[in-house]
Amino acid sequence: MTIIELLTKKLNELPKAEKQVAQLLIEHLEYIETLTITKIAQLSNTSTSAVLRLCKSLGYKGFKDFRYAAITDLRTSIRSKTEDPYSNMLKQYQNGLSSLQTIPSKILESLTDQLAVSPHIFVVGLYQSSLPAKLLHYGLINLDKHSFFSGDILDIAHLTNLVTENDLLIYFSVSANKSNFERSLGGISENMPHNAYLITSNQSSPIDAYFKHIIRLPDKTFSRNSVIDSQVFPILLTEIILDRLHQKL
Repeated sequence: MTIIELLTKKLNELPKAEKQVAQLLIEHLEYIETLTITKIAQLSNTSTSAVLRLCKSLGYKGFKDFRYAAITDLRTSIRSKTEDPYSNMLKQYQNGLSSLQTIPSKILESLTDQLAVSPHIFVVGLYQSSLPAKLLHYGLINLDKHSFFSGDILDIAHLTNLVTENDLLIYFSVSANKSNFERSLGGISENMPHNAYLITSNQSSPIDAYFKHIIRLPDKTFSRNSVIDSQVFPILLTEIILDRLHQKL
């Protein structure tokens, strides 16, 4: 029985906190190599004790043993699906790149136009999504465009004190988790900038209503059976945006 199957089987008999952790792991187990027990607790709005209790209820001594078993399980699953793992990985990349072509060029042009003229640009992203956000921030600096960046919930909450309705806000979030949005941008949720862009892999996000513009990346399910990090595509999109902006300036 795989880890996903084990979590799914136990789901309905778990207490509330452990159930929240289990649901998070079922949806995001592909990220287990980069997730710490603290991050899992934060993302599931529980505690490290709840994560530990779940691991023990599944038959593991602790989180370390569970994490090792999950990583082994994922890698075994990948190897079993094809005799040529390199071709399989390239196929996963190709599928993701093909999905990028479905992003309407109109919204990308709109974003680059705003980047070219906006005097105040705010770029934010939490956890893994902080990487493409930071790359965009540095790229803007290299193009002599001043921007503000934050990849931390507390920092973002303070940064929002500077945001006005006329500013440009770009929010990277693969999962578009509502709880993370409320904890970071909740202070301006009722007064978001007119030019607020959400860049996400969630095809139907609970925070869609807060953003006037939404750029949807390849669905995160493309990497269910792959170790390919879905952040590859936000990073690639960032490079495309910066290249278009460079041509406009």
